[in-house]
Parts: sequence; C-alpha cells; structure tokens
Amino acid sequence: KNLLEDLYRSLGFEETELDEYLNKHSRISIITWACNLNLFNCRDQALKAVRSWLSNGTKIAINLEVPIMCGAMQLAPVDDWKMLYAKYESIPDGERKWKLLTGLGCTSHKMFLEK
Repeated sequence: KNLLEDLYRSLGFEETELDEYLNKHSRISIITWACNLNLFNCRDQALKAVRSWLSNGTKIAINLEVPIMCGAMQLAPVDDWKMLYAKYESIPDGERKWKLLTGLGCTSHKMFLEK
C-alpha cells in the first residue's frame, strides 16, 4: 500500500503536458489499482472527472479514459451510471464507445449488467 500511495501522490491523478512517457503509462496502472482497491479517494476523483466531462465537456486524457471511467462507475450512484449509459447510446461506434462500455461494466450494480 505504501508503494502504491507514494506513486499515486507523486504522479497525481491528472496528466500534464510535461509528463514523460513512462509517467503517463505508469499513471494508468496506478489509477487502476488505486480505484480497484478504493484507496486515496480515487473513485471520488474519478467520478468527479466523469461528471465534469458529461456536464461540461471537461477533457479526460485519452489514455486515462478507461481507468477513470471504470473507477468512477465502481460505486457510482444509479443516476451517474444512467448518464454515462445515455452518453454511450448517443455516440457512434468507435473507440470511445468501447471505452464507455468498459467503464459501464465496472459497476457494482449487478442489475445494470443484465441489460
């Protein structure tokens, strides 16, 4: 946990233009693990990022879309899941649609997975 915490705190949650290649790719794994283990308010940060993207188009770094969507949906309230699902249904097929579906599949609400 300490190693993960050190990396999470040093890399941060958001990508910057000055990030080196290794840091960008390390952040993907760090966010994935932190959210899966429910550490460091990762899920809250992820949900905040997704809500901001859905409501006003605030960008999420392309390589962080899957870990952030997944982290956000793990314990997201029903309304947030439904908003992301509506976004999924509204966009044409492509990579972003796949990323949204991956994030939606991370929900702990089993009733949604039966759709």
